[in-house]
Amino acid sequence: MTYRSLADVSESIRQRHVSPVDLVNECLEKIERLNPTLRAFITVTGDQARQGAERAEAEIAGGKWRGPLHGIPVGIKDFFDTAGIRTTAAFAAFENRVPTKDAEAVRRLREAGAIVIGKTNMHELGMGTTSVISHFGSVHNPWDPGYVAGGSSGGSGAAIAAGLCYAPRSIRTPSARAVCRRLAAV
Repeated sequence: MTYRSLADVSESIRQRHVSPVDLVNECLEKIERLNPTLRAFITVTGDQARQGAERAEAEIAGGKWRGPLHGIPVGIKDFFDTAGIRTTAAFAAFENRVPTKDAEAVRRLREAGAIVIGKTNMHELGMGTTSVISHFGSVHNPWDPGYVAGGSSGGSGAAIAAGLCYAPRSIRTPSARAVCRRLAAV
């Protein structure tokens, strides 16, 4: 399911052909299996994501669909503050930093019904273009380990490319590299 377009998955959720709970569980299973190698996620919020998916499913079943992101599992770049969830910017000095307030972009995603599945790895402090330098280990490209995942949002790019979530926040450089890599394979 994770390689369907965001629009298709969203419509399937709205029509109740696909369950947000099933989507979150599928993503969490893939994260558990692939993340030890890829290092796409720094923090995984499995319990919170499952609760959010159950809430989204109940809202949608009750006719309270919030829009195209409602019930969609998303990864948040570890640069963006998330209330109650560790936000490190891949930097050793911030390893245990837990903000009390969401960044505006995160607040809007949650308001739209998106489900935060975790915080994606990145180049330390967003100061590079490879995602090789991270306190939590280098991000690996899921399509070809000989290539970097791109950065500073390498974890986001790797997460989307490996089908670990649907819509990571911040993927400009990794997306461009993933597209070029896929086109080269065609």
